Amino acid sequence: MTPALRDYGLLWSTATASRDARAMWAFRLIALTLPLAVGLLAWTHTGSLAQTLGFALRVPVAVLLFAALTFYVPGAIRLNTPANARLVPRMRRRLAELTVLVWSLSTATAVLMAWDTPVPAATVGLATAAWLVGLGLSSAGYQIGSVIQIGLLFGIIWREHVPAMQFGPAAMAGIVLLLLALAARTLELMFPNGGDRHWERRHAQARAIERTRPEGLMRQASSGLRFGRSLYIAALRRCLPWSQRLPDWRAWSRPSSATRYSKPAGWSC
Repeated sequence: MTPALRDYGLLWSTATASRDARAMWAFRLIALTLPLAVGLLAWTHTGSLAQTLGFALRVPVAVLLFAALTFYVPGAIRLNTPANARLVPRMRRRLAELTVLVWSLSTATAVLMAWDTPVPAATVGLATAAWLVGLGLSSAGYQIGSVIQIGLLFGIIWREHVPAMQFGPAAMAGIVLLLLALAARTLELMFPNGGDRHWERRHAQARAIERTRPEGLMRQASSGLRFGRSLYIAALRRCLPWSQRLPDWRAWSRPSSATRYSKPAGWSC
């Protein structure tokens, strides 16, 4: 085994070692149950056993590939600390090379799985590449990555209804070049080379990676509830006359049983 392959194997195992056990079990459950639903749907539409098996067997491959990517990308970014980027020989370069290799194999796998399906293979390849770029940017702490992923979802939904999105060969070639340039820039943002800028981005990277874990999702839900409660309090203030002020929100968050359903005087709505 060459030194490069040994480095790739070590970095892959280290980056994916911190995967969440509950998330892994969820991916395994989806990989086991979703093929049954897809196979049943394919059987009702085609009536061919070969096509049904072909569609059903592609589902676990796609699910496990998605799981591997969502585990590897945040783990690789976590490995590239400002100290490691400067002190560990070849690590930053090997991480970038391994990420390019993983992205290329993932895109090629997605194109092969789209072969002989109603969805064009070129569209699947471009969508996979754009999603990988968005995953890298969002995991590195850049909100534009989430915007790319959400925009990609809407683009897939509305592609058949918007004539301008039916790209020709020249437009497809331009999109490929744009994605390659964006992917190169994404690699630089994912794996900075130490320094003050890297230390400043480290906190944003930690927050972005935390959002992919169950604990981070629970904290996001809690912050969403607090935001909704603040909107509710703001709506209540609009219902009161200007001469009155709404009491502190903590008193309204836990009202007593005697005043739970009472309506304060002066309400206009």
